[in-house]
Parts: sequence; structure tokens; C-alpha cells
Amino acid sequence: MNIYDLPLFKKMQREYKREFGIDIASFIKPKPVVVDFKSFEKKLLNKKQRKVLLDIEKNNQNKVILSGGIASGKTFWLVIYS
Repeated sequence: MNIYDLPLFKKMQREYKREFGIDIASFIKPKPVVVDFKSFEKKLLNKKQRKVLLDIEKNNQNKVILSGGIASGKTFWLVIYS
């Protein structure tokens, strides 16, 4: 159930906008997040991890899940769909 589509929410939204000039939905609704994977790879992956990623991309793998270094705190999960 989407509470933003309920008549009660719409009514309260109109009343608040009329009274204060602010659309409360703009503060409540989640905004889309854009993830820059290339920047993440350059910044956080080590040389060996980047090489593995490059090999996976070159071989056009359908789905790969990588994880490692749980004990050291350097854990990366990656799912690649082509």
C-alpha cells in the first residue's frame, strides 16, 4: 500500500501547501540514487580486484557474485548481469 496515494495524504498535502506554501511530498518521497560504479571501482577496489572485474567483463559473464576479506573488513559483493 502506497500511503502517498491515499485520499487523506492528498488532502493533508493540499492543506499544508495552501497554508505554508511547501509540498510535504518533496520531503517524504524517496529520491532516486545514481551510483557511479566506475568511481567506486577506482576508489575502493585494489589492483587484483579490478583485474578480476576486467576479466569478467572481457569474458561477458552472465552472473557473478564475488565476496572476500570478511575478516579484514574489506568485503565486496558484486553481481554483474549482461
